Amino acid sequence: MNTKNVLIVDDDAAFCDLLEREANKRWGPAAVAQTLARAKELISQRPFDAALLDLRLPDGEGLSLLEPLLKANERVKVFLLTADGTAESAVRALKLGAHDYFAKPIDRQKLLHAVDLALKASLLERGSLLQQRQQQLEGTLSPELPPELDQLITKAASSQAPVIITGETGTGKTMVARLIHARGGEERPFMPLNCAAVPETLLEAELFGHERGAFTGAQQPRPGLLELAAGGTLFFDEIGDIAQSLQPKLLTVLEERTVRRLGGSLTRPVKVRFIAATNKRLAEEVRAGRFREDLFFRLDILRIEVPPLRARPESIPRLAAGFLAAIHPGLVLAPGEVERLCAYPWPGNVRELRNVIERAHWLEEGPELHPSRLLAPVRAEAEARVGGAARHEEPAAGRERSNVISLGATDPGAIVPLEDLIDRHILETYLALGRHQQNTASALKISLSTLRRKLMALGELGKRA
Repeated sequence: MNTKNVLIVDDDAAFCDLLEREANKRWGPAAVAQTLARAKELISQRPFDAALLDLRLPDGEGLSLLEPLLKANERVKVFLLTADGTAESAVRALKLGAHDYFAKPIDRQKLLHAVDLALKASLLERGSLLQQRQQQLEGTLSPELPPELDQLITKAASSQAPVIITGETGTGKTMVARLIHARGGEERPFMPLNCAAVPETLLEAELFGHERGAFTGAQQPRPGLLELAAGGTLFFDEIGDIAQSLQPKLLTVLEERTVRRLGGSLTRPVKVRFIAATNKRLAEEVRAGRFREDLFFRLDILRIEVPPLRARPESIPRLAAGFLAAIHPGLVLAPGEVERLCAYPWPGNVRELRNVIERAHWLEEGPELHPSRLLAPVRAEAEARVGGAARHEEPAAGRERSNVISLGATDPGAIVPLEDLIDRHILETYLALGRHQQNTASALKISLSTLRRKLMALGELGKRA
């Protein structure tokens, strides 16, 4: 049976009991309320697929529940039940978003059949939206991915096991997570949570939700992302930065698949796909004592490594074309630009590529863009460091690409490993800007955490000018 969340609101206890028994047989356990206040409480706890609302309740008008119901789930099918069978009240209800209107006395079988049809229509609508979203995602992402990575995404989508996505900043880990969600066909939403962006004091309430009075300012009960993502995907971005105090609680959720709100005693089951992403090496974080080993093993069931853009330059032409089409139809790269973009090492990965194309769009006039001009200062500095003029060549057919850049082509000895070149540029920019980390990260167009990791590896973190 395909279980659905159905809400029944009516002050007639006998009528509610009859509807509840029928609903339980057809769609699964129904939620029942006989007052407006109780109905609002139930709506705040979870979204509903369908709702049967009495128009007149002891403490208010059932029509006032339409807004919170639609806010929680814009595809909810709402049926209003009332003894007032006037055309005026029916038109008002339909204008406010009700799906249908039944005047009392009500034929229960006709009502239940109408709800059945509405839920089936909703399922078709949702399936169509999921298919469109999957086509959009696959059209913008998967053609640029190596075949082996695309296969891993498909395998991950067919499983409910936790997935961890690793890779450098800007490689597209979030888009890979969204693609897994879309291919998995989840009916519920994709709920992202950036563990590095939310303060530790708020992260627990954001994740688990809270009951009224759980802390100062908690005036109303509120479900957390674990409940809101039920039936869908909860994506932990930058999982390596999650507070150590929350790690055992997250482990409990993964193990038991239940959640308890802050200040509450009720344990609620959660059916959620868990996907996490990080640019840190979690195994090293475990050894350093910053990440729980048991949580790492629980998350590290399926692992997907997203390669940096410099390791897949063949993706650049299609990625660039996709960004151009998304920014403005009709935009194209000027002749020779594809070759120049493919020769650049892209320390900021896909995010940097999009940034450069967007900047070129705003700085240039006409449909032909020259984004490589914005990369010229970086190349000039690199050339000056090794004392030669850069020459970017396409690899000969059948010749394997190596992870080096040839600088000063007349000198066979001027072959500098790509990683060394990037490290030099980062270090010299850092020193030129007076060891100011934020200014350096902004100038290099990389995240502050990436810069700090590089400086730590270079032995520069903590030094004073």
